[in-house]
Amino acid sequence: MKKTLIFVLNVLKIYFFGSLTSLIFLFYLVLTDPYFKKLDFGKENYVVKLDEYFLFTFYIPMCGLIAYGLYLLIKNKLWVDKLISLAYVFIGLILFFVFDLKIKNMLIVSNKIIINIMILFVLYIALISLCIKLKKIIA
Repeated sequence: MKKTLIFVLNVLKIYFFGSLTSLIFLFYLVLTDPYFKKLDFGKENYVVKLDEYFLFTFYIPMCGLIAYGLYLLIKNKLWVDKLISLAYVFIGLILFFVFDLKIKNMLIVSNKIIINIMILFVLYIALISLCIKLKKIIA
């Protein structure tokens, strides 16, 4: 039971880290480019802006999560630990694929996107720290 809980906390930590990274880059895009204020992807510069949006909010965080997974593979000595770390990084990536876009779509509903991003940012920080503290308590 203890190992299962630690596994779930590691998966959630990976997912929250990827989503937090994506949210930080989305905040950067909203602040630096007026095109992203509404996130409606209007007809003007659609392809260029959509590519830029996916680069900053999906591809870069995904590469960061993969790099963290490779770090865990190198860090762990036993092949069982390597397989377990690979499994929770893989499940964290799948969660990032599935839920990150849905959460960002909920941000778009309101006109107060900067406030929504800040609230979600604080929530992700709190959830990451909660996962880390729970893992320390359990382990």
